[in-house]
Amino acid sequence: EYRYFSVRFPAAAHDQPLHFAVTPLTGDPDLYLAASSQDTPVRPDKTDSTWSSAEQEGQPQHRYEHLTVATSDRGRCSGSGCTYYLSVQADHAPSTFSVVAWAGDTAVQLVEGGRQAGELPA
Repeated sequence: EYRYFSVRFPAAAHDQPLHFAVTPLTGDPDLYLAASSQDTPVRPDKTDSTWSSAEQEGQPQHRYEHLTVATSDRGRCSGSGCTYYLSVQADHAPSTFSVVAWAGDTAVQLVEGGRQAGELPA
């Protein structure tokens, strides 16, 4: 099961890297991310996302999942119509987590009923 969130960054974030992080409280959730300037929401997942924090074979495991979208990243969009869509998913066992997005020193509010925490059933 996936939990979905979306975020729009303020214009001041245009020239800064964008950061997205999931901190697991229980379980091992992964973060998937996509950006779109279209009105139709995007639902990134493990097979269709622009960025992913899912472990790659041979890479070290981290306590939290973190993605950075650089200002020069080809998948990045900008402007008032740009929305970043996040999904969080755990393959095994229930998972609880917190999720946050920020640019520079400014955290931005994620949208999913105003929540910045979620739970994934087994």
